[in-house]
Formats: sequence, C-alpha cells, structure tokens
Amino acid sequence: MPLGRLVKEVVEAFQPVATHKSIRLEGACDQAPIILGDERWLRQVLANLLDNALKFTPSGGHVRVELQTEGSEVQIGVEDTGPGIPAEQLPRIFERFYQGDSARTRSDTQGTGLGLAISAWIVEAHGGNLTAVNRSDTPGCRMTMRLPCPT
Repeated sequence: MPLGRLVKEVVEAFQPVATHKSIRLEGACDQAPIILGDERWLRQVLANLLDNALKFTPSGGHVRVELQTEGSEVQIGVEDTGPGIPAEQLPRIFERFYQGDSARTRSDTQGTGLGLAISAWIVEAHGGNLTAVNRSDTPGCRMTMRLPCPT
C-alpha cells in the first residue's frame, strides 16, 4: 500500500476538525515507500492518533504529521502542542481501558480507553510498534508509529 497517499488522505479528512478548533494541521512526507499492510487498519490507527491530538490540543495550537523513512523502517509521527501526558501515565496509555487520571479527563474528551490499545495491537500485528513521548522543547506529545519497510 502507498503509505504517503494514506497519510495525505487522513490529514485532509481531519482538516475541517482542525479548522473548526482553530488548530493548524499539517502533514509532511519524505519519499514514502510502499509497504505491506492492511490499508483500512493503518488508516484507523492514524485517524485515532490524529483524533487524540486534535482533541487535546487547545485552540490556536498546532498538530503535525510526519512520515519519514529511516533504514529498514518507516515512521509516522503525530505531534501536538497539547498539555502532554503526565510522566507517570506514559507507560500505561496503551493498556486496554486505561483513561488516565479522571481529574484531567474532560467530559468532551472521554472515550472507552480502547483506541490506543487497539492502535498498538494493529501496529504490532504489522511487525511494528507504537510509542508516545512528551516533547522536551514545548508542551505536547509525540506518538510515533514504526513499521517495517519491505526489502
């Protein structure tokens, strides 16, 4: 499947949400490879990551999706300027039903706690991994999906 096209389509699909919230959403792709994978599932993962980024980024913020090839893998990073994830919660965010500290969860951002767990499972089923880190330079979080490139 052409990964660059997938990233472009998902970013374009979320532009109205970003515009409505006054969030700048942009996508950047280098030479995107064709990879072996289920396009529908990988589209769902990227949509979930973008939905979360837009949900937790305040008005006036910025969300960026980057696709890069590094050696034998491709990386799709979704970076936002939201509040980030408390350090003590980072190791647990990919657990099923985990929703973080209820005091930090607003009613308009609540979910089932399954989105990131399912996303991680899909990426792992494709031979890759999904990670999350807080940005060190400014507030925000970066979710990175790593997938193997065919040789």
